[in-house]
Amino acid sequence: MDKQPKVVVIGSANMDLIMRTARIPRSGEIFTDGKFTTASGGKGANHAVALARLGAKVEFIGRIGQDPFGEILLENLRNEGVSISNTVRDAAYHTGTVSILVNAQGDTAMVADYGSNLRLCPSDIEKASDSIRKADLMLLQCEVPEAANLCALAIAKDAGIPVIINPASILPSSLDLLQGAYLITPNLGEAEGLVGLTGKRLYSATNPFRKAEEVAQSLIDAGIERIIVTLGSKGSVYVAPGIKKDFGTFPTTQVDVTGAGDAFTAAIAYGIATGQSIEDAIILASATAAISVSRLGAQPSFPPLKEVQAFLDSQTLGPPPTLQK
Repeated sequence: MDKQPKVVVIGSANMDLIMRTARIPRSGEIFTDGKFTTASGGKGANHAVALARLGAKVEFIGRIGQDPFGEILLENLRNEGVSISNTVRDAAYHTGTVSILVNAQGDTAMVADYGSNLRLCPSDIEKASDSIRKADLMLLQCEVPEAANLCALAIAKDAGIPVIINPASILPSSLDLLQGAYLITPNLGEAEGLVGLTGKRLYSATNPFRKAEEVAQSLIDAGIERIIVTLGSKGSVYVAPGIKKDFGTFPTTQVDVTGAGDAFTAAIAYGIATGQSIEDAIILASATAAISVSRLGAQPSFPPLKEVQAFLDSQTLGPPPTLQK
């Protein structure tokens, strides 16, 4: 695809309130060594920013409160070149907020109040239907109500637009949404949770790649078309009818994994929207995620396409651990 791809992202935008401390306190403890910062977040906004930096023309559709946090999130999206013409300002509910404690090892504890994100409704989506129909691809997550996602899926399917769904951070209540997607991108834990919706029992495999293949195959058998199961620093597994492929990772120095999965899914979406095969899109996504984890933060770590291409020219994707000698 020669033209700049248009991707519509429907999802959440949150303000992250981050406190770094030596360790996460136990009940009743008060630490005074905290280092506080804020960051724009939410899986939907993360995907939108990562896609924009890769070169896509991005429109974000969601609900953001009429409060100071909302103003910050909207200004951030504008600065990244993301269209917010169909983003709804909610006067009744506050902007989604996540409190995050981070210890010295980078482990986290989080409490989320999704606020106005949970008020996104089918009528909001229908008002944006013209934009959805003009897109090359649509990307959904599950931090907004399922009814809104189902409405968006129906519009996209009617227009023949492929839909990618990252079924996180909240698992859907049924497989109906996912069965209509071109591709889904859960991590292994999320994929196992989705299998629970099929009524099937889980598996005996202990190797994460074999487990990912078994879990993904159960979801394929339940009517999902294609799945990429992400395995963090180990790699990923792609499964479709008659296809099972394991992918390793690129060498990198891990600093902060926050947002790495969002960088991966956004790059998958960009690759597919530009006409790449899923296999080539996975390589692009693996490079994007490798760069992301080498930096602090989520959105601040997302690289531009030029940097990803230079990285791909200088690095080779390693084999998955199951194939290493």
